[in-house]
Amino acid sequence: MNPFSRRSLLGGAAALAAGAALPARAQQTKRKALAIVFFHGGFNALHVTPNTLMGNFTTTPDSMLPTGTGLFVDKVSLGDLPAAALQRLAVVGVEHSITAHDPAQSAIFTGTSSYPLTIAAAMQSNAALKCALLGSFSSNVRAAPVPGASLTKVSDVQPALDVMVGANRPGEPNRQAMAKSLRMSWSVSKPLIERNPRTLSGHATGFDSLIGALEQPVRPLDWSSVATAYGLDPMRTVVDSDAAQFAAAELVIQGGTPVAIVTPTPDQGCGEAGWDTHGDASGACARAMFKRRATAHLAKFLERTLAMNDTEVTTLVLGEFGRDPFLSDHATCLSAAVFGPRVKPGNTGPAFSRGGKLAMPAGTPGIAGLWSLVAELVGVTSRPFGANPHALVTS
Repeated sequence: MNPFSRRSLLGGAAALAAGAALPARAQQTKRKALAIVFFHGGFNALHVTPNTLMGNFTTTPDSMLPTGTGLFVDKVSLGDLPAAALQRLAVVGVEHSITAHDPAQSAIFTGTSSYPLTIAAAMQSNAALKCALLGSFSSNVRAAPVPGASLTKVSDVQPALDVMVGANRPGEPNRQAMAKSLRMSWSVSKPLIERNPRTLSGHATGFDSLIGALEQPVRPLDWSSVATAYGLDPMRTVVDSDAAQFAAAELVIQGGTPVAIVTPTPDQGCGEAGWDTHGDASGACARAMFKRRATAHLAKFLERTLAMNDTEVTTLVLGEFGRDPFLSDHATCLSAAVFGPRVKPGNTGPAFSRGGKLAMPAGTPGIAGLWSLVAELVGVTSRPFGANPHALVTS
């Protein structure tokens, strides 16, 4: 993973690509983008399939909100999402049989290769920044390099703004000349990097990101308007809050980045460690924390991205597993949520309680099935993870 901060040249330069993503010519079709909202610790199924968990987590008919498509969401935690988003919601079942955090997180994001990076590479975007991490992953999530894509942590959007807003200022270095110089440096360094592909993979992707950023046309973006929409001070560009994560995700998507990952921060007083809500059999803590830490920002993100004129944004919301109804322990499965223009409302993950355990219907697909659906939703036709087993895509 490439680090990205004001003090990091390679990571900062990768962020510049957020503003240099598309040719100036008019687009015949909308670009596609994927936003992943990941809850470290778990994503309770009560949020998106409460009607199948009736009587568990104190779910009642009064605690549910109908979406208008035959689905329901938890009224407290997701009830404030825009109606347009709820009408483009599908619930996706995943049966992976893993109950430990580290293996589950690794399996969901890595598999035999990085799922998000594989999708980013297959989307064939000409943005130099292919996959932006706006929050943080635990150390066990390792994004192995994928040809044509790399994961870049974005901790400050200022480096991108400096180049985009100041592209025509007097005395600013010539971008093409800088790119040419870096290509010369890359040619010198390449033999050593190729002999050490694992340990020096970050250097290779760093060179690619930096050169790609400099060679692409500049595309100015308005951070001020984006920041203001999320209630942020437009003079601050550090990605140090949940609102800033969602705002920065929108910014890089506007700039052409195909995949952006947000990891909302939990309250530490809920359960063992935030979203890992052990002991929360009533679901009260999960509901309240989701509303307090995520609902408003997710609602604003969905409202704005679904209204984009030039980009179709699919938003995937998940954790490494759901929560068992008995004491909210780790489940062996999860119900993920996916929103987007091409999403066909439906539920392939109707979770239910079986002996206090969260369960899925027999034959529920695994992790690869989830990513196969996502790949199809964002227009990937090569089927990198096999055929999509979920009939949740509009024609």
